[in-house]
Amino acid sequence: MTDLEKQQRIEARASEKIADFSKPIQRITRRKLVMLLLEQEARGANFVQVFSRTVPAMRKTENEFFGLVEKVAEKNCQINWFYKNAVQNQRTREDVFDDFTPHPRTWGTMMFNPILQKTSKTLLDHTNKKTKVYCQYVQMRTLKTENTHYEWLETGVKLTNKEVAELKTFFPPYRKSQTQRTEKEIIVNDYKIQSIEMLSMNNVLYVVIGD
Repeated sequence: MTDLEKQQRIEARASEKIADFSKPIQRITRRKLVMLLLEQEARGANFVQVFSRTVPAMRKTENEFFGLVEKVAEKNCQINWFYKNAVQNQRTREDVFDDFTPHPRTWGTMMFNPILQKTSKTLLDHTNKKTKVYCQYVQMRTLKTENTHYEWLETGVKLTNKEVAELKTFFPPYRKSQTQRTEKEIIVNDYKIQSIEMLSMNNVLYVVIGD
């Protein structure tokens, strides 16, 4: 799929959502999106809506879907929050009173926020050791998944329910956090900046139009 085709799909998706939004629409680059997120850190925690397109993790062996399918998702999330505090608060609600100490990240480094002159609590970067590809990510707390479907990468056609059921047999089993010790899990996702097609924040819908 070419860059032009990717952008056409983003615009098509944006057109569907714009009809449901009574908010201003702004088209921005990925670089501008990163700066907006860094600026937002000065305001504290905030709720956002994320529209993403990713390649789902799956087994490769005897998998006719491998490398040919994308996951298109819409989620309600929170940014600029403190993982340790969120887990500790959930433990308190569930009468688990031991202090929670999060494990260090196993990959990625929190970026430096030049606006606040301190380490970011939202954005991180990572260079793949094998491919040497550098990427930036935004760390979010996922609160609710509004909509998810799967598309064929080449055509953009949605998979049928039967195809989705078969596709999911290749997904790795979900593993709940073993360190939180809570019934309700605090779900953390790292979104690659390139995977975010739209972001609704502060009553503005941002449509990402390239680097």
